[in-house]
Amino acid sequence: MELLVQAIEDGLGGVLPTLIVVDTLARSFVGKDENSATDMGLFVRNVDLLREHFDCTVLVVHHSGKAQNGMRGSSALRGAVDSEFELIREIGTQAVCLKVRKQKDTEEAGDLWLEAREVQWVEGIIGTDRSSLVLDARDGAPEKPMALTSDQRLALQCLDRLIEAGTYWEERHDGSAGIPENVWRQAVAEHLPEKADPSNFNKFRKRLAAKGAINEINGLVCQNGKAAT
Repeated sequence: MELLVQAIEDGLGGVLPTLIVVDTLARSFVGKDENSATDMGLFVRNVDLLREHFDCTVLVVHHSGKAQNGMRGSSALRGAVDSEFELIREIGTQAVCLKVRKQKDTEEAGDLWLEAREVQWVEGIIGTDRSSLVLDARDGAPEKPMALTSDQRLALQCLDRLIEAGTYWEERHDGSAGIPENVWRQAVAEHLPEKADPSNFNKFRKRLAAKGAINEINGLVCQNGKAAT
């Protein structure tokens, strides 16, 4: 620990740090057992020595357990920290939620939603391209991805191709616009023959409409958001 303290002081040239980040606990725990209360207690003591010596905050980046029910390893770590935060990514998006799992001596803050954004820069004399991710605050949780069956996804792909081709696209005086339903049904039936029957397709179409995947006006259909009607 003395060598680490000396290295920090030498590296900062006498400037006192306000934040020290241990990234990650596992990489600084070589040769020790994360599940051992004794080994984890020693780690916590070393963190305390850093905090006390420099009078600063020490942030430890750690992994969650396989079941994602808290931090990995001995509970001695959780018992020692003043604040515990968890970052959880929303699957299928670049959004993450910062949750407060523990907060000593004050009320726990609410969830904070963030969005990952790529940044790029050129480094060094030879101009090496670098990139990383930064997190921007967002208003709230992202919308849940629409749950669709494989048949429904295929039908939407057929509709999308018809819209992009433009051949069957109709715009009417009442403001409605889209692909005639029977044209879409025929395109879908080429891949899903059972949908050729109007009765079967009608039930199939209504389920897609109920999920908000399509707009229907006066016999014309378009994907939700493809056209204003």
